[in-house]
Amino acid sequence: MKPILRNLYLLAILMIFSPTTSVFGQQNTILDSVIRVLEAKSIYKNRVNWNRIKITTSETLDRTVLDPVEQALPAIRRLYTELGDKHGIFMTKTKSVRSSRNDEHSTSDSILYQYAFNENYAFRTAVIDHKYGYFSLPSSQLTLEESKDSLIAVTRVSQMAQQLQDSLCSLSNYDLKGLIVDLRLCMGGTLWIDLGALIPLLGDGNLFSITNTGSKDEQIRLVNGSIYINNTKQVSTSLHSCSFKGKKIVVITGPITGSAGEQTAVALRKIKDAKFIGEPTAGYLTMTDLHHLSDGVSFTYSAGYARDNNNQVYGDKFVPDIHILGGDNFPSLKDDEKIKAAIKWMEGQYLPHSVN
Repeated sequence: MKPILRNLYLLAILMIFSPTTSVFGQQNTILDSVIRVLEAKSIYKNRVNWNRIKITTSETLDRTVLDPVEQALPAIRRLYTELGDKHGIFMTKTKSVRSSRNDEHSTSDSILYQYAFNENYAFRTAVIDHKYGYFSLPSSQLTLEESKDSLIAVTRVSQMAQQLQDSLCSLSNYDLKGLIVDLRLCMGGTLWIDLGALIPLLGDGNLFSITNTGSKDEQIRLVNGSIYINNTKQVSTSLHSCSFKGKKIVVITGPITGSAGEQTAVALRKIKDAKFIGEPTAGYLTMTDLHHLSDGVSFTYSAGYARDNNNQVYGDKFVPDIHILGGDNFPSLKDDEKIKAAIKWMEGQYLPHSVN
């Protein structure tokens, strides 16, 4: 075989079997971009064979459509699934895809979702028995457009956090024996809004760290009403005179407490002697990064784990100290089994580790 023909033959073989997202010479730049980021930065990057993944995801591209974003959707779903990243999500202006490893939800979870989407329950304060403050933290989320500009993002996050914090501080006007922070209806959203809301409880210092296998831990710190990742400010609120110092603190979690809600629970571990009551959380505790690709197209992926101030690393769910299965009653808090357990603990009564 002549050298030129032999070289062309070898090139054709390489094109057919090369582990890229190219099929018949047509690359999908969207999928290529997502793979490039995840191969470099995902906490799960060492779990998989990337040469094989590049082939299998390429085979999943939807070649029946011309739009490269639409083409990439099933392939990106396959990518998240093979990585085992159930927290990552790929978003367009009209659609989103994530891992196909969806958790099954019980009937009781479905009822919790109904309350989570009802602001009358998800975001409220109350005083129970004239002695115990109650603060329910809702799911609060920046829009993708707001998140693109860091200055706009910090301003908007701070405004939203301040509104929640003002409600929390309204409880300090009462002569309370303790405070219940309810995270059961906090399904996720923007972490900095949640942490900003709870600044009066958290106090200055390191809240928790973000750790991964490839770089130095990042520190999430609270300093004088502002929260930072290392030296980058994420949220800032007005310093309130409100204080819950000396009050007993109970944090309640449940099966739909997710993502930012779970990470907030980790931060609240900073509070000395706080008690955590409820059920294990949804299992979206990894720390995600957001990556913008083009107008209206972005994706998140698991980029780190949360490490609390006691050096415990959280890989999946947050597990409370005292387990109370079910018994949720948001319309009547006094009849809610988790609330009743919280009050018993604040009154000094013994509680077993698990209550069914």
